[in-house]
Amino acid sequence: MLHLNWNKYNFRQCLVGVIVTIDVILVGAGYTFSATLLPQLENEDSTIHVTRNEETWIASISSLTCIPGTLLGGMLHQFFGCKWAFSIISFSNALAWGLLSLSTQVSHLLLGRAFQGLVSGLGFVVGFCFMSEVVDLKYRSILLNMMNIGCALGMLFVDLMGSYYAWQISAYVLSALAVTYFLILLYLKNTHVWYLHRGNVERAKELYFWYKDDSPKSEEDFRVEQKIAQITITYEELLKEWKRREFLVPFGVVLWFNTTVMCTGGVGISLYSVEIMRSVVSIDEYMTTVITDILRLISTFGINILLKYTSVRFTINLTSILCSTTLLLISLSLYLKDSWSGCSTIALISIWTFNFFFNLGYINLAIISMGELFTGIGKSSGTTLSGMLYFGLFFACGQLVPMIFDNLGHVVAFLMFGCFTIVGGTGLFFIMPETKGVSNEQIRLNFQSKTKKCNKTFDNI
Repeated sequence: MLHLNWNKYNFRQCLVGVIVTIDVILVGAGYTFSATLLPQLENEDSTIHVTRNEETWIASISSLTCIPGTLLGGMLHQFFGCKWAFSIISFSNALAWGLLSLSTQVSHLLLGRAFQGLVSGLGFVVGFCFMSEVVDLKYRSILLNMMNIGCALGMLFVDLMGSYYAWQISAYVLSALAVTYFLILLYLKNTHVWYLHRGNVERAKELYFWYKDDSPKSEEDFRVEQKIAQITITYEELLKEWKRREFLVPFGVVLWFNTTVMCTGGVGISLYSVEIMRSVVSIDEYMTTVITDILRLISTFGINILLKYTSVRFTINLTSILCSTTLLLISLSLYLKDSWSGCSTIALISIWTFNFFFNLGYINLAIISMGELFTGIGKSSGTTLSGMLYFGLFFACGQLVPMIFDNLGHVVAFLMFGCFTIVGGTGLFFIMPETKGVSNEQIRLNFQSKTKKCNKTFDNI
């Protein structure tokens, strides 16, 4: 068991974890903000009236603007360093949510959602950099997992607030939350990496020991980072890396994984959760949505426990089976709902079960795989491209899912999602490699070999 030896250095590292987690809470809130916003806009007393097409854009436009956000996040980090980049992001977050809270027209909502998505992309990139640059390796996994927990907390918060208060109140509170982590940033300092890349070694060393102690081990670690900072990668070398098998194969695996995640319909169900619950069950749709968010939060903790005892491949394969089964069961229950009243309860429990395992084994591991499968000099660009792909598919899902529900009905839609999950899960069974307990070098060697299959580790299941 990991014991935290509390001192000023750990306190500073934990503060970094806190502000990154607050930022991700805002990302999670933006992710499902439309779930409670859109039903309120459909009320007769709403001052803003939207068409079905405008609803889909309000729900999904933030994921579209996340794509340039991930690119600009790297530039922001490079030009300003983590502290000042995050200061810009916190101010932008407060502005985005403030703009949403003051919206009186559809155009204001679209602009606010687009800006909020752009800032989310910025924060994700800079947040990962901030954590990796200042947090000790033995605490990093704990604090990095707080990002997943923060996202789930943000989704729970916005759905819970939207169940009892107007959507403007939620936006006001989230804007104030952005100001909170700006105030915390006033105490923290920039990281050593920004100064190392500018040749200011003395200042870099001073900041390195501000976040970490000045023990002999820290001295040695700083010298290693100093050498790494002196390495420059040319565009020609990066282009060659992109053409190599050890980059193309993991990119293909991540592409298939992300496409499978989106084709389950899970993202669309989250974006339109209240509306879907209203169609499926006769009880309070807001409360059933909040219960779904609580299960999502539990699954975020559960993935860490599960991976202690099982492999990544086993978790993904189990998720594929359970998600496809529950989706097909939802479809069957809705088909038989008129002939047997108990089918509504079965459909509700199946939706809850699906959301739990979807977030447990698909969402969490899809994000983790982006960082684990890419190695070498292609790691940064591979992760960035995968993130852009993820948000692009997210946008497409947000646009298509309501069209599928409207044109085909819930029964056929859930049947389609179940079949897609079977196909995608089968593909993952054959192509997804095991990464638990496997070093980056070994992962790279496995992808390099033309004679080895990516699923060489079947015996590790």
